[in-house]
Amino acid sequence: MPKLALYYSPGACSLAAHAALREWGAPFEPRRVTVAKGEHLTAKYLALNPHARVPLLMIDERPIRENSGILTWIGQNSGLYPDDGTYQAALCGQWLGWLTSVVHISFAMIWRGERFTHDKALYPAIRQRGYDWVGQQFGEIEETLAEHPYALGETYSVADCNLLPFYRWGGRIGLDMSDYPAWGAWVARVAARPAVKAALEVEDISLSDTLPLPEGVTPPKR
Repeated sequence: MPKLALYYSPGACSLAAHAALREWGAPFEPRRVTVAKGEHLTAKYLALNPHARVPLLMIDERPIRENSGILTWIGQNSGLYPDDGTYQAALCGQWLGWLTSVVHISFAMIWRGERFTHDKALYPAIRQRGYDWVGQQFGEIEETLAEHPYALGETYSVADCNLLPFYRWGGRIGLDMSDYPAWGAWVARVAARPAVKAALEVEDISLSDTLPLPEGVTPPKR
């Protein structure tokens, strides 16, 4: 078993890797890097991850810096990823890629306008477009979970681990998550898993955190 250390920030997308590692049951060292406190910008952390993001997984002191790569590696070693060469494996990769490169970017548009333009006057328009996209994307997730208990069908996988932070983020951008009952039922099932409970307890967060919709934002339509 390699020596593992996971750098995470409470409630960030690193929650996915945190839950997956605990589901696997492999020993690892959780190392908190609180983004809200700027700890991801310290020289010590930047030496490990010049991208200044979480998660960061150290495997025998070697870094893996992207969530989809981290989750793929954990999944392939833990049985949380379908067998190589199967349709389900391709579907799992599709979920990880879509959540990371599409859905996550929509949230960046809402929270991180500076990543898209230097013109602060454009931030509200970028934010609204992010909300519009999230509404469509959450609708796709709801449709899938209305048909199957888990993202890939009948089997829990790293794709489900990767859905965890996005459900929480929905409430934190002011969405009424009761509009997504199938996803809510999924949360009830997944949150009951001991590994997920442990990850949430260590990070001291809840999946049902809610904040009001920001002023001037039109609620997204599915």
